[in-house]
Amino acid sequence: MGTTTEKAAPKAKAATAPEAKETPFELASDLIAELAQTNFDETIEAANALMAAKDPKTAFEVQSDFMTSAFKRNLDGMRKLNELTASAMRDSMVPFQQRWTEAFEKFRAV
Repeated sequence: MGTTTEKAAPKAKAATAPEAKETPFELASDLIAELAQTNFDETIEAANALMAAKDPKTAFEVQSDFMTSAFKRNLDGMRKLNELTASAMRDSMVPFQQRWTEAFEKFRAV
Protein backbone atom coordinates (compact mmCIF):
# COMPACT_ATOMS: atom_id res chain seq x y z
CA MET A 1 0.00 0.00 0.00
CA GLY A 2 2.89 2.37 0.70
CA THR A 3 4.04 2.40 -2.89
CA THR A 4 0.56 3.14 -4.22
CA THR A 5 0.25 6.18 -1.96
CA GLU A 6 3.72 7.38 -2.92
CA LYS A 7 2.91 7.04 -6.61
CA ALA A 8 -0.46 8.78 -6.25
CA ALA A 9 0.90 11.72 -4.24
CA PRO A 10 2.97 13.30 -7.05
CA LYS A 11 0.03 13.00 -9.45
CA ALA A 12 -2.31 14.71 -7.02
CA LYS A 13 0.23 17.42 -6.34
CA ALA A 14 0.75 18.04 -10.05
CA ALA A 15 -2.98 18.13 -10.72
CA THR A 16 -3.69 20.70 -8.00
CA ALA A 17 -0.65 22.88 -8.67
CA PRO A 18 -1.57 26.30 -10.05
CA GLU A 19 -0.33 27.26 -13.46
CA ALA A 20 3.31 27.85 -12.68
CA LYS A 21 4.84 30.85 -14.34
CA GLU A 22 8.43 30.26 -15.31
CA THR A 23 10.98 32.47 -13.65
CA PRO A 24 13.22 34.68 -15.80
CA PHE A 25 16.11 32.36 -14.99
CA GLU A 26 14.14 29.36 -16.26
CA LEU A 27 13.09 31.23 -19.39
CA ALA A 28 16.70 32.25 -20.07
CA SER A 29 17.88 28.71 -19.46
CA ASP A 30 15.24 27.34 -21.84
CA LEU A 31 16.19 29.88 -24.50
CA ILE A 32 19.90 29.09 -24.24
CA ALA A 33 19.24 25.34 -24.33
CA GLU A 34 16.98 25.73 -27.36
CA LEU A 35 19.61 27.80 -29.18
CA ALA A 36 22.33 25.29 -28.35
CA GLN A 37 20.23 22.36 -29.59
CA THR A 38 19.24 24.18 -32.80
CA ASN A 39 22.83 25.22 -33.45
CA PHE A 40 24.03 21.65 -32.94
CA ASP A 41 21.36 20.16 -35.21
CA GLU A 42 21.91 22.69 -37.98
CA THR A 43 25.69 22.33 -37.74
CA ILE A 44 25.36 18.58 -38.30
CA GLU A 45 22.99 19.15 -41.23
CA ALA A 46 25.34 21.71 -42.77
CA ALA A 47 28.35 19.43 -42.31
CA ASN A 48 26.51 16.58 -44.04
CA ALA A 49 25.46 18.89 -46.88
CA LEU A 50 29.01 20.20 -47.14
CA MET A 51 30.44 16.69 -47.39
CA ALA A 52 27.84 15.82 -50.03
CA ALA A 53 28.71 18.88 -52.15
CA LYS A 54 29.95 17.89 -55.60
CA ASP A 55 31.86 21.09 -56.35
CA PRO A 56 33.41 24.05 -54.51
CA LYS A 57 30.63 26.44 -55.57
CA THR A 58 27.97 24.29 -53.92
CA ALA A 59 30.17 23.92 -50.83
CA PHE A 60 30.55 27.70 -50.54
CA GLU A 61 26.79 28.18 -50.94
CA VAL A 62 26.07 25.63 -48.21
CA GLN A 63 28.58 27.27 -45.90
CA SER A 64 27.30 30.76 -46.66
CA ASP A 65 23.66 29.77 -46.08
CA PHE A 66 24.58 28.06 -42.82
CA MET A 67 26.58 31.01 -41.51
CA THR A 68 23.86 33.50 -42.46
CA SER A 69 21.10 31.52 -40.78
CA ALA A 70 23.24 30.82 -37.69
CA PHE A 71 24.13 34.49 -37.35
CA LYS A 72 20.50 35.61 -37.65
CA ARG A 73 19.25 32.91 -35.27
CA ASN A 74 21.85 33.70 -32.62
CA LEU A 75 21.36 37.44 -32.98
CA ASP A 76 17.60 36.99 -32.47
CA GLY A 77 18.27 34.72 -29.51
CA MET A 78 20.60 37.22 -27.90
CA ARG A 79 18.04 39.97 -28.48
CA LYS A 80 15.39 37.87 -26.70
CA LEU A 81 17.82 37.11 -23.88
CA ASN A 82 18.66 40.80 -23.53
CA GLU A 83 14.96 41.72 -23.36
CA LEU A 84 14.37 38.98 -20.82
CA THR A 85 17.20 40.09 -18.54
CA ALA A 86 16.27 43.77 -18.83
CA SER A 87 12.67 42.94 -17.93
CA ALA A 88 13.79 40.82 -14.98
CA MET A 89 16.00 43.63 -13.70
CA ARG A 90 13.15 46.16 -13.98
CA ASP A 91 10.80 43.80 -12.15
CA SER A 92 13.34 43.11 -9.42
CA MET A 93 13.84 46.82 -8.76
CA VAL A 94 10.13 47.59 -8.13
CA PRO A 95 10.23 46.80 -4.38
CA PHE A 96 13.34 48.97 -3.94
CA GLN A 97 11.75 51.79 -5.87
CA GLN A 98 8.67 51.62 -3.66
CA ARG A 99 10.80 51.67 -0.50
CA TRP A 100 12.82 54.65 -1.72
CA THR A 101 9.64 56.49 -2.63
CA GLU A 102 8.16 55.83 0.81
CA ALA A 103 11.37 56.91 2.54
CA PHE A 104 11.59 60.06 0.44
CA GLU A 105 7.97 60.95 1.19
CA LYS A 106 8.58 60.50 4.93
CA PHE A 107 11.71 62.64 4.68
CA ARG A 108 9.81 65.38 2.81
CA ALA A 109 7.05 65.32 5.41
CA VAL A 110 9.54 66.12 8.18
